[in-house]
Amino acid sequence: MSFVLINSVKAQDIHYSQYNYSPLNLGATSTALMNSDFRVAANNRKQWNSVTVPYQTFSIGAEEKLKYFRNSLGNYTGGILINQDKAGDGALRTLNCYFSIARQFQLNTDSNLWIALGVSPGFTQKNIDFAKLNFDNQFTGDLFDPASPTGENPNNTKLGYFDAGASLMIHQLKDEQHFYLIYQTRHVNRAKQNFYSAIPYRQSVFHQIVLGDIIQGRNGLTYLPSISFSKQNKFTECVFGAEVTLPSTKKNQSIVGGVHYRLKDAIIPSVAINYNKFRIGLSYDINLSSLKTASKYKGGAEISIIYQTLQIKAQPQRKTICPIY
Repeated sequence: MSFVLINSVKAQDIHYSQYNYSPLNLGATSTALMNSDFRVAANNRKQWNSVTVPYQTFSIGAEEKLKYFRNSLGNYTGGILINQDKAGDGALRTLNCYFSIARQFQLNTDSNLWIALGVSPGFTQKNIDFAKLNFDNQFTGDLFDPASPTGENPNNTKLGYFDAGASLMIHQLKDEQHFYLIYQTRHVNRAKQNFYSAIPYRQSVFHQIVLGDIIQGRNGLTYLPSISFSKQNKFTECVFGAEVTLPSTKKNQSIVGGVHYRLKDAIIPSVAINYNKFRIGLSYDINLSSLKTASKYKGGAEISIIYQTLQIKAQPQRKTICPIY
């Protein structure tokens, strides 16, 4: 692998097959969809273990509806998200830390249509281990000599920069349905990203649209169809499918089964359990792309864990001049 390739490649952002269950990675406004006051979500993904050095991604985020301060702040939500990603032979590590704030508006008191706007400022750090990489200067004729000089002199092996994103969500509660549309964009400031100053590169802006519906069936089942389309530079990804929730005879327990398809890449079966305040989901990418000869249909395993709860907090007491009898 040449060093020039490392600098010129237009890398994609992290992504999850269970995109609906890494909520803050869908933008700050996704908090408005949760039916609780506080939520913590953790996700872990490992892929391409059968082809190359496995890519590993981990996320954890916490978010809260700040409705307790409605009188002073309005219908605000806030959260924090941490992503860590490790990819490739050079162990390229990416660490993101984002803060999010969003506000939700009802169009009018008689409307069931809501709009939310949010921003996600944060900081990103990247580093790479050049000692694990091979370069063309180490090939001498027909042989490869790892002890030979690489001929490369990177300016640094670590990057740190400010990053910013924004999101918009429209959702509607109607009869037995909860329809939602989310649009988010990341890296709007297009920070410089280069380990070698001779090859300048600015981060590509990321765009994503998610459409979904939560449908309460008369037979007690809940249907969750959704589709996600994302674009970053020349890369695009489209994932669509549906889940079905089967209620249990026991209170606050249910089983979820689903299947999604990543266009021209993989079919993704999934299963999840809702147990009291927890949701635990598992999915696996069955690779169907042209890489299947090498991957042997093995893509990536993924787990999501969500904990959410209702919280009751006392309203702040107002100061009054006259005593209350």
